[in-house]
Amino acid sequence: MRIVCQAPSDAAPRKRSRSNASRSTAASADTAASADQAAASGAERKAQIGAHGDDAGEMRMPPGGMQRNAVAEQAVVVPVKGCDSSYLEMAVPCGLHKCSPEFAAVRLLCELLSRSEGPMWERIRGRGLAYHAGLDVLPWSGQLVFSLAECADPAAATEEMFAILRECREQLSADAASTSSLAAALSEARASTLFSLHSERSTPTAAASTAAKGYWWGIAEPSTEVEAQAAMVEEVDGDALLQAFDRYVAHLLQPGVRCTCVATPAGKEHDICASLNKVLCLKGADAACVASLPQLLVPRD
Repeated sequence: MRIVCQAPSDAAPRKRSRSNASRSTAASADTAASADQAAASGAERKAQIGAHGDDAGEMRMPPGGMQRNAVAEQAVVVPVKGCDSSYLEMAVPCGLHKCSPEFAAVRLLCELLSRSEGPMWERIRGRGLAYHAGLDVLPWSGQLVFSLAECADPAAATEEMFAILRECREQLSADAASTSSLAAALSEARASTLFSLHSERSTPTAAASTAAKGYWWGIAEPSTEVEAQAAMVEEVDGDALLQAFDRYVAHLLQPGVRCTCVATPAGKEHDICASLNKVLCLKGADAACVASLPQLLVPRD
Protein backbone atom coordinates (compact mmCIF):
# COMPACT_ATOMS: atom_id res chain seq x y z
CA MET A 1 0.00 0.00 0.00
CA ARG A 2 1.37 3.40 -0.97
CA ILE A 3 0.89 6.33 1.43
CA VAL A 4 0.86 9.68 -0.37
CA CYS A 5 1.52 12.83 1.61
CA GLN A 6 -0.20 15.85 0.11
CA ALA A 7 1.85 19.02 -0.03
CA PRO A 8 0.53 21.88 2.08
CA SER A 9 -1.37 24.54 0.22
CA ASP A 10 -0.48 28.25 0.35
CA ALA A 11 -4.10 29.30 0.03
CA ALA A 12 -5.90 30.64 3.07
CA PRO A 13 -8.44 28.27 4.65
CA ARG A 14 -12.08 28.79 3.76
CA LYS A 15 -14.62 29.83 6.31
CA ARG A 16 -16.80 27.06 7.67
CA SER A 17 -20.01 29.07 7.83
CA ARG A 18 -22.00 28.73 4.60
CA SER A 19 -25.62 29.19 3.78
CA ASN A 20 -27.89 26.26 2.91
CA ALA A 21 -28.03 27.44 -0.71
CA SER A 22 -24.25 27.49 -1.07
CA ARG A 23 -24.03 24.05 0.53
CA SER A 24 -26.59 22.68 -1.92
CA THR A 25 -24.73 24.20 -4.87
CA ALA A 26 -21.43 22.75 -3.68
CA ALA A 27 -22.98 19.30 -3.17
CA SER A 28 -24.41 19.36 -6.69
CA ALA A 29 -21.04 20.32 -8.11
CA ASP A 30 -19.34 17.50 -6.17
CA THR A 31 -21.94 15.01 -7.44
CA ALA A 32 -21.42 16.10 -11.03
CA ALA A 33 -17.64 15.86 -10.66
CA SER A 34 -17.96 12.36 -9.17
CA ALA A 35 -20.18 11.30 -12.06
CA ASP A 36 -17.69 12.63 -14.61
CA GLN A 37 -14.86 10.83 -12.84
CA ALA A 38 -16.81 7.55 -12.77
CA ALA A 39 -17.61 7.88 -16.47
CA ALA A 40 -13.94 8.50 -17.28
CA SER A 41 -12.91 5.47 -15.21
CA GLY A 42 -15.49 3.33 -16.99
CA ALA A 43 -14.23 4.44 -20.39
CA GLU A 44 -10.65 3.69 -19.37
CA ARG A 45 -11.65 0.23 -18.09
CA LYS A 46 -13.44 -0.53 -21.38
CA ALA A 47 -10.32 0.50 -23.29
CA GLN A 48 -8.24 -1.87 -21.15
CA ILE A 49 -10.69 -4.69 -21.78
CA GLY A 50 -10.45 -4.11 -25.50
CA ALA A 51 -6.65 -4.16 -25.31
CA HIS A 52 -6.24 -7.24 -23.11
CA GLY A 53 -9.23 -9.45 -23.91
CA ASP A 54 -12.96 -9.78 -23.47
CA ASP A 55 -15.40 -11.44 -21.13
CA ALA A 56 -16.17 -14.29 -23.54
CA GLY A 57 -12.62 -15.45 -24.12
CA GLU A 58 -9.27 -14.32 -22.80
CA MET A 59 -9.30 -12.58 -19.44
CA ARG A 60 -7.97 -9.07 -18.90
CA MET A 61 -4.25 -9.58 -18.41
CA PRO A 62 -1.35 -7.63 -19.94
CA PRO A 63 0.38 -9.79 -22.61
CA GLY A 64 3.76 -9.22 -20.97
CA GLY A 65 2.67 -10.60 -17.62
CA MET A 66 2.68 -8.92 -14.25
CA GLN A 67 5.80 -6.76 -13.92
CA ARG A 68 7.50 -5.64 -10.74
CA ASN A 69 10.04 -2.82 -10.72
CA ALA A 70 9.96 -2.81 -14.56
CA VAL A 71 11.36 -6.38 -14.58
CA ALA A 72 9.03 -9.12 -15.78
CA GLU A 73 11.27 -12.09 -14.97
CA GLN A 74 11.28 -12.88 -11.26
CA ALA A 75 13.20 -15.67 -9.52
CA VAL A 76 13.82 -16.14 -5.82
CA VAL A 77 15.32 -18.91 -3.68
CA VAL A 78 14.15 -19.06 -0.07
CA PRO A 79 16.12 -21.16 2.47
CA VAL A 80 13.98 -22.94 5.04
CA LYS A 81 15.39 -24.47 8.21
CA GLY A 82 14.37 -28.05 8.87
CA CYS A 83 13.50 -28.72 5.21
CA ASP A 84 15.26 -31.72 3.64
CA SER A 85 14.18 -31.24 -0.01
CA SER A 86 13.27 -28.44 -2.39
CA TYR A 87 9.95 -27.19 -3.74
CA LEU A 88 9.64 -25.12 -6.90
CA GLU A 89 6.87 -23.28 -8.69
CA MET A 90 7.27 -21.49 -12.03
CA ALA A 91 4.31 -19.46 -13.26
CA VAL A 92 3.60 -17.71 -16.56
CA PRO A 93 0.50 -15.72 -17.63
CA CYS A 94 -2.38 -17.78 -18.99
CA GLY A 95 -5.48 -15.64 -18.58
CA LEU A 96 -8.13 -17.79 -20.21
CA HIS A 97 -11.81 -18.13 -19.43
CA LYS A 98 -12.52 -21.65 -18.17
CA CYS A 99 -15.28 -22.12 -20.75
CA SER A 100 -13.16 -21.16 -23.77
CA PRO A 101 -11.87 -23.70 -26.33
CA GLU A 102 -8.29 -22.54 -25.73
CA PHE A 103 -8.58 -23.32 -22.03
CA ALA A 104 -9.70 -26.86 -22.90
CA ALA A 105 -6.64 -27.27 -25.13
CA VAL A 106 -4.23 -25.98 -22.48
CA ARG A 107 -5.84 -28.17 -19.82
CA LEU A 108 -5.50 -31.20 -22.07
CA LEU A 109 -1.85 -30.36 -22.74
CA CYS A 110 -1.17 -30.20 -19.00
CA GLU A 111 -2.75 -33.62 -18.53
CA LEU A 112 -0.88 -35.03 -21.51
CA LEU A 113 2.48 -34.02 -20.02
CA SER A 114 1.75 -34.57 -16.31
CA ARG A 115 -0.37 -37.73 -16.26
CA SER A 116 0.71 -40.90 -14.50
CA GLU A 117 3.29 -42.73 -16.61
CA GLY A 118 3.55 -39.63 -18.77
CA PRO A 119 6.70 -37.74 -19.85
CA MET A 120 7.25 -35.81 -16.62
CA TRP A 121 6.37 -38.82 -14.50
CA GLU A 122 8.93 -41.02 -16.24
CA ARG A 123 11.75 -38.54 -16.84
CA ILE A 124 11.61 -36.46 -13.65
CA ARG A 125 10.08 -38.71 -11.02
CA GLY A 126 11.42 -41.88 -12.63
CA ARG A 127 14.97 -40.55 -12.48
CA GLY A 128 14.71 -39.52 -8.83
CA LEU A 129 14.86 -35.78 -9.51
CA ALA A 130 11.56 -35.06 -7.74
CA TYR A 131 8.67 -36.96 -6.21
CA HIS A 132 6.14 -34.77 -8.02
CA ALA A 133 6.39 -32.81 -11.26
CA GLY A 134 3.49 -31.40 -13.21
CA LEU A 135 1.80 -28.60 -15.13
CA ASP A 136 -1.44 -27.00 -13.99
CA VAL A 137 -3.56 -24.25 -15.51
CA LEU A 138 -5.14 -22.04 -12.85
CA PRO A 139 -8.03 -20.00 -14.27
CA TRP A 140 -8.70 -18.08 -11.05
CA SER A 141 -5.19 -16.61 -10.97
CA GLY A 142 -4.72 -16.58 -14.75
CA GLN A 143 -1.53 -18.62 -14.61
CA LEU A 144 0.08 -21.74 -16.01
CA VAL A 145 2.25 -23.28 -13.28
CA PHE A 146 5.02 -25.87 -13.37
CA SER A 147 5.60 -27.34 -9.92
CA LEU A 148 8.12 -29.63 -8.26
CA ALA A 149 7.69 -31.22 -4.84
CA GLU A 150 10.23 -33.08 -2.71
CA CYS A 151 12.86 -32.29 -5.29
CA ALA A 152 16.50 -33.34 -4.98
CA ASP A 153 17.82 -31.09 -7.77
CA PRO A 154 15.55 -28.21 -8.87
CA ALA A 155 17.87 -27.06 -11.65
CA ALA A 156 18.22 -30.53 -13.20
CA ALA A 157 14.46 -31.17 -12.93
CA THR A 158 13.67 -27.81 -14.52
CA GLU A 159 16.16 -28.46 -17.31
CA GLU A 160 14.51 -31.83 -17.95
CA MET A 161 11.11 -30.12 -18.08
CA PHE A 162 12.43 -27.73 -20.71
CA ALA A 163 13.68 -30.70 -22.77
CA ILE A 164 10.26 -32.40 -22.48
CA LEU A 165 8.49 -29.25 -23.68
CA ARG A 166 10.80 -28.86 -26.67
CA GLU A 167 10.27 -32.48 -27.67
CA CYS A 168 6.51 -32.08 -27.22
CA ARG A 169 6.56 -29.05 -29.52
CA GLU A 170 8.45 -30.98 -32.19
CA GLN A 171 6.05 -33.90 -31.97
CA LEU A 172 2.98 -31.68 -32.12
CA SER A 173 4.39 -29.87 -35.13
CA ALA A 174 5.20 -33.12 -36.92
CA ASP A 175 1.77 -34.59 -36.17
CA ALA A 176 -0.31 -31.45 -36.72
CA ALA A 177 -1.81 -32.85 -39.91
CA SER A 178 -2.12 -36.45 -38.72
CA THR A 179 -2.39 -37.26 -35.00
CA SER A 180 -1.96 -41.01 -35.43
CA SER A 181 1.16 -41.21 -33.24
CA LEU A 182 -0.48 -39.08 -30.55
CA ALA A 183 -3.81 -40.89 -30.63
CA ALA A 184 -3.16 -43.24 -27.69
CA ALA A 185 -1.62 -40.63 -25.39
CA LEU A 186 -4.23 -38.06 -26.31
CA SER A 187 -7.04 -40.53 -25.67
CA GLU A 188 -5.69 -41.27 -22.17
CA ALA A 189 -5.26 -37.60 -21.37
CA ARG A 190 -8.76 -36.78 -22.63
CA ALA A 191 -10.34 -39.55 -20.54
CA SER A 192 -8.52 -38.36 -17.41
CA THR A 193 -9.53 -34.74 -18.04
CA LEU A 194 -13.18 -35.68 -18.54
CA PHE A 195 -13.13 -37.70 -15.33
CA SER A 196 -11.80 -34.68 -13.43
CA LEU A 197 -14.49 -32.48 -14.96
CA HIS A 198 -17.35 -34.74 -13.94
CA SER A 199 -15.83 -35.19 -10.48
CA GLU A 200 -16.36 -31.46 -9.89
CA ARG A 201 -20.05 -32.18 -9.24
CA SER A 202 -19.93 -35.76 -8.01
CA THR A 203 -21.14 -34.73 -4.54
CA PRO A 204 -23.68 -32.12 -3.38
CA THR A 205 -20.89 -30.01 -1.90
CA ALA A 206 -18.85 -30.13 -5.10
CA ALA A 207 -21.91 -29.29 -7.20
CA ALA A 208 -22.72 -26.28 -5.01
CA SER A 209 -19.11 -25.09 -5.16
CA THR A 210 -19.05 -25.44 -8.96
CA ALA A 211 -22.29 -23.46 -9.27
CA ALA A 212 -20.98 -20.69 -7.01
CA LYS A 213 -17.74 -20.42 -8.96
CA GLY A 214 -19.71 -20.36 -12.20
CA TYR A 215 -21.58 -17.32 -10.92
CA TRP A 216 -18.32 -15.39 -10.51
CA TRP A 217 -17.23 -16.49 -13.99
CA GLY A 218 -20.43 -15.05 -15.42
CA ILE A 219 -21.80 -18.44 -16.46
CA ALA A 220 -25.55 -18.07 -16.92
CA GLU A 221 -26.34 -21.79 -16.83
CA PRO A 222 -24.02 -23.51 -14.29
CA SER A 223 -25.99 -26.74 -14.64
CA THR A 224 -24.68 -27.16 -18.19
CA GLU A 225 -21.16 -25.88 -17.52
CA VAL A 226 -19.55 -29.32 -17.22
CA GLU A 227 -21.23 -30.54 -20.41
CA ALA A 228 -20.01 -27.47 -22.29
CA GLN A 229 -16.43 -27.91 -21.06
CA ALA A 230 -16.52 -31.65 -21.80
CA ALA A 231 -17.67 -30.95 -25.36
CA MET A 232 -14.74 -28.54 -25.84
CA VAL A 233 -12.29 -31.15 -24.53
CA GLU A 234 -13.69 -33.70 -26.96
CA GLU A 235 -13.18 -31.30 -29.87
CA VAL A 236 -9.50 -30.58 -29.16
CA ASP A 237 -7.29 -31.92 -31.97
CA GLY A 238 -3.61 -31.76 -32.86
CA ASP A 239 -3.86 -28.32 -34.43
CA ALA A 240 -5.55 -26.90 -31.32
CA LEU A 241 -2.87 -28.42 -29.09
CA LEU A 242 -0.11 -26.90 -31.22
CA GLN A 243 -1.73 -23.49 -31.16
CA ALA A 244 -2.23 -23.64 -27.39
CA PHE A 245 1.37 -24.72 -26.88
CA ASP A 246 2.79 -21.86 -28.95
CA ARG A 247 0.56 -19.24 -27.35
CA TYR A 248 0.76 -20.24 -23.68
CA VAL A 249 2.96 -23.22 -22.77
CA ALA A 250 5.94 -21.94 -24.76
CA HIS A 251 6.26 -19.02 -22.31
CA LEU A 252 7.88 -21.45 -19.88
CA LEU A 253 10.78 -21.76 -22.33
CA GLN A 254 11.16 -18.02 -22.90
CA PRO A 255 12.85 -15.79 -20.32
CA GLY A 256 10.90 -12.63 -19.70
CA VAL A 257 7.53 -13.41 -18.16
CA ARG A 258 8.30 -16.32 -15.83
CA CYS A 259 8.05 -16.04 -12.07
CA THR A 260 9.99 -18.74 -10.21
CA CYS A 261 10.06 -19.39 -6.48
CA VAL A 262 12.07 -22.14 -4.80
CA ALA A 263 11.98 -23.20 -1.16
CA THR A 264 15.13 -25.13 -0.36
CA PRO A 265 17.00 -26.52 2.66
CA ALA A 266 19.02 -23.91 4.49
CA GLY A 267 22.69 -24.05 3.53
CA LYS A 268 22.05 -25.07 -0.09
CA GLU A 269 20.44 -21.86 -1.30
CA HIS A 270 23.52 -20.33 -2.93
CA ASP A 271 24.39 -23.45 -4.92
CA ILE A 272 20.79 -23.89 -6.07
CA CYS A 273 20.60 -20.21 -6.95
CA ALA A 274 23.72 -20.43 -9.11
CA SER A 275 22.55 -23.57 -10.90
CA LEU A 276 19.10 -22.08 -11.55
CA ASN A 277 20.62 -18.95 -13.06
CA LYS A 278 22.33 -21.14 -15.67
CA VAL A 279 19.21 -23.17 -16.46
CA LEU A 280 16.90 -20.14 -16.60
CA CYS A 281 19.49 -18.09 -18.53
CA LEU A 282 19.16 -15.24 -16.05
CA LYS A 283 21.68 -12.54 -15.34
CA GLY A 284 21.82 -9.01 -14.03
CA ALA A 285 18.55 -7.66 -12.62
CA ASP A 286 16.71 -10.85 -13.61
CA ALA A 287 19.07 -13.23 -11.81
CA ALA A 288 17.64 -15.42 -9.08
CA CYS A 289 18.35 -14.03 -5.65
CA VAL A 290 18.43 -15.55 -2.19
CA ALA A 291 15.72 -14.13 0.04
CA SER A 292 16.67 -13.43 3.65
CA LEU A 293 13.51 -14.94 5.11
CA PRO A 294 14.54 -17.94 7.25
CA GLN A 295 13.89 -16.06 10.47
CA LEU A 296 10.35 -15.30 9.32
CA LEU A 297 9.58 -18.85 8.21
CA VAL A 298 11.06 -20.67 11.21
CA PRO A 299 10.80 -19.28 14.77
CA ARG A 300 14.06 -18.67 16.53
CA ASP A 301 14.92 -20.70 19.62
